[in-house]
Amino acid sequence: MNKMYLGKRLKSGKVCDTIQEMSSYDLTTHVFVCGSTGSGKTILGKILIEEAARNKIPSIIIDLKGDLSSLAIPVKKVNFFSFEKWIESRSGQSKNEILRKILFQYQKNFEDFDISASDLEDFRNGLDVKLYTPKSSITDTLSLSPLTSPPEHLAKLFKTEPEQVLKLINTNAKNLISKCFSTDKMDDYKIELVFLEESIKYLWSNKIQLVGREGILELIKIVKNPPFKSFAGLLLDEFISVEKRKELARQLNVLLLGSNLLWFKGKPIKKILEEIENCDPEKTPVIIFNLSFLDHFDEKNFVLTNIANEISIWMRKKVSSGDPKLVFYLDEIGAGSTSFYPAEPYSTSSKEAINVLLRQGRAFGICCILSTQNPGDIDYTGLTNCHTWFIGKLQTKEDRDKILQGIASFHIASGGLENFLKTTRTGDFAVKTKFGDIFEFKERWLMSYHKVMGERDFTILKNILNVERIMEKVNLFVKNDKIDEAEKLLTEKLEEGIYENSYILFELAKIQKIKKNYDVTLKILNKILAMEEGDYTIWKMKAELEIASEDFVSAEKSIDRLLLFVPYDLWAVSNLAYCSLKLDKFEKALGMAEKATKVDQKNSSLFHVVASCEKALGDFIKAVEAVNSAIDLEPEIPEYHLTKAAIYLNLEEVEIATDSYMRATELDPKCYDGFLGLAKICSQVENWNDAIENIQKAIKIDTERVEAFLQLGMIYYKKSDSDKAAEIFTKVVEMSPESHEAIYHSAVIYMEKKEFPKANEMLKRAIELDPDSAVYQMTRTNLLIVQGDFDEALNCANSALEADPDSENAHVLKAKIFVAQNDADGINSEIEKILQINPFNNFALLKNGETAEKDGNLQLALNSFKNIKSKDLSIWVKIGDLNVELEDYYSAIIAYDHLTDSVPENVDFWLKKAEIFIKMEKLDKALDCCDSVKNLDENNVKSWEIMMNVFTQMGEYNKAKYCQDKFEELGGEVKYEF
Repeated sequence: MNKMYLGKRLKSGKVCDTIQEMSSYDLTTHVFVCGSTGSGKTILGKILIEEAARNKIPSIIIDLKGDLSSLAIPVKKVNFFSFEKWIESRSGQSKNEILRKILFQYQKNFEDFDISASDLEDFRNGLDVKLYTPKSSITDTLSLSPLTSPPEHLAKLFKTEPEQVLKLINTNAKNLISKCFSTDKMDDYKIELVFLEESIKYLWSNKIQLVGREGILELIKIVKNPPFKSFAGLLLDEFISVEKRKELARQLNVLLLGSNLLWFKGKPIKKILEEIENCDPEKTPVIIFNLSFLDHFDEKNFVLTNIANEISIWMRKKVSSGDPKLVFYLDEIGAGSTSFYPAEPYSTSSKEAINVLLRQGRAFGICCILSTQNPGDIDYTGLTNCHTWFIGKLQTKEDRDKILQGIASFHIASGGLENFLKTTRTGDFAVKTKFGDIFEFKERWLMSYHKVMGERDFTILKNILNVERIMEKVNLFVKNDKIDEAEKLLTEKLEEGIYENSYILFELAKIQKIKKNYDVTLKILNKILAMEEGDYTIWKMKAELEIASEDFVSAEKSIDRLLLFVPYDLWAVSNLAYCSLKLDKFEKALGMAEKATKVDQKNSSLFHVVASCEKALGDFIKAVEAVNSAIDLEPEIPEYHLTKAAIYLNLEEVEIATDSYMRATELDPKCYDGFLGLAKICSQVENWNDAIENIQKAIKIDTERVEAFLQLGMIYYKKSDSDKAAEIFTKVVEMSPESHEAIYHSAVIYMEKKEFPKANEMLKRAIELDPDSAVYQMTRTNLLIVQGDFDEALNCANSALEADPDSENAHVLKAKIFVAQNDADGINSEIEKILQINPFNNFALLKNGETAEKDGNLQLALNSFKNIKSKDLSIWVKIGDLNVELEDYYSAIIAYDHLTDSVPENVDFWLKKAEIFIKMEKLDKALDCCDSVKNLDENNVKSWEIMMNVFTQMGEYNKAKYCQDKFEELGGEVKYEF
């Protein structure tokens, strides 16, 4: 790769699809960028640095304002957490509003300029950014010496390139004069300057190092006691007096006192340049020297000069090559006497140092990128070494004329360039290539975050960069499976207490996760979140661990927190659906899962969540559709077939449910739930042998789970083998003393055996384990009623109602207690409550009817009895009798027809019908009823008496007399004579 992607071409002022590129090899012929404030030249400079890094070319950047340092901000993903730390809310806008705007800009511009998420991540992962500040520890500190080390092979260079060595010595001497006195008064100290040049030359020639504090001390010794007697035609004291030498020594000594000592603290430039050569081959060094905290031009000029000089010395160690080896970027040249590259008559030490790089750097692969907003105040003679020019909007005619004049020096026709420079927009540039072509283009969007860094930002960034370096070591340990060494390093850094705790803690959490110490990992994550809001990765890891440990309540909260900032994150939405399903929040789970399936239609687990939710909410048709979608996507997952079976059971499609359970067990011969499901189906059709066989298969798969044993116990109970059932329930309690279901069923068996004290104790134990079970409370209420302990029974019934306020059966039990206690008010109150819950409750209707009958309200009593749905024939007797009393003989006959149809052998029902037919004057039908009785019991006295009376009414006295004789023969007493 040697292409540098700068943006897209402009055609008639509009962006087109043609890419604007330059070759990385063009860097060695240097680059000049100019444009007024707001033209986008700093962004373009950053683009050049980004593209150099993507081509594995290191950079050294001089940051004068603090905006270039933001290249160090690590942005690997376009999301909330990449930018959140760097946003400060102003102008009434909330932080979230600003963030949303930034995210939109990045997403849109990345799309417009064809930058993908992987491009961004690859770019960031390939950077090794280091920040240095002189005289400040706000980032890593830069150590600067007014004197540099001599070039290697000094004697040889004196012969081959004496002018370059002398210029370097001159620059060192000027540095000292400017530090000791002032740049403005340089002409007043020409003698001191020459004296220092000779002193430095002498020390270099004698291989005495002058870098750092020790170098100044060496120089002071020479100044106080010079090793030479004369200067050209003058003796030493004639050239420079003792007083001047003493003053110079005093001023040099001042450089070693007070705040001046700060210049010597930190890492020297020479060491930084050596590290560039020895960096990780997978990463490209980007070294940023931030000078924004220096107050004076002299100080900035001093730093810049030193850096440029050290680069000059460093590059001479390299083999001459046309390949780009290093980019040197200065974002603002400046203007007038405070320019780092001024036009005549001004001159600065930095200009001389930069000129060396411009004129000789090409041979060693050194590229200079110089940028300015003041094209009228720079030395264009030197800039002819810059063969690639980028020009943005220039507001004044003088600036435009200067640029056009500069381009003309390359013998290039500028055409309509002047009009472009006058009217162009921010981010639009004209480029003059080294081949003489001029193109107009729109600069692409940055792959870094652009902002002017303040003190707060540097504090945050320093912590981040320090931790990233630690993480490189940690990752290397992890890569080589040295997990304990990684943990030890992180623990040591935490104990030092000088790094941002949250970053180190998070890496320690990742190590604990690798070691599968999940509880420890969660504790660390919670500690981080107690310190700060946390970012996506922290909340995601926390949620993952909580899901793995089945703490779905906590996992739901963690994912809800994520979705406040990344509402469309697919992982979060999908897993929130899963957690909500596990918490029985079916509507929430369904909403989340359906939202996710719109984005990801290949994720079978999402369709499975939809199916489970629809099943729970009772829409079995939609549940079938969803579970079939899941199975179509991944047909080999047993859990999906289990869910399908459960859905079809609700639809009473037993055959399909059976096939689904069998499919689950085929896919997984150890599918515990599949065999239990088959056992359940077999139980429903009372296929006890197959049910038991399937349960035994489940038990072989997992002998520790009690569900299969519980189901087996229930099967034996339904088979009326109470002893075997009791034995199994006892085993379940031994396996799991907290299994209230097994304890309850054991109590029911003891009740059936009338072992009431044991039953009572077991019921109390089941209730202790599950106090919210209304069923357990009601069963014990029944038991206490049988035992006659009505007060305690009433307490249990009330407890059942607390657990289930709408329990119809609990109110029935209370009514029965009041019946036993003859508490009429209590009975009536409970009957009223029962009928409010269920107007057709048989017990309530019966009691209501009996009360109405007792009170003489026969119609109300009749209505109550008629609403009872029961096979109890006594209810029909009451209905018939009440109809007789109300003289509704037809309704009475209907009731007794039901009785005689139900129990045709009951003579009393036939006799009742006969008496009603007599009242209806249907004497023939009355005789038919008596005939039915006679067929059942020829000697029934009542039947002969009725026939006697009927024949008498019909005037058939012979028949009446025959019946009378039979009646008397059977012991009946005749009350009148015929």
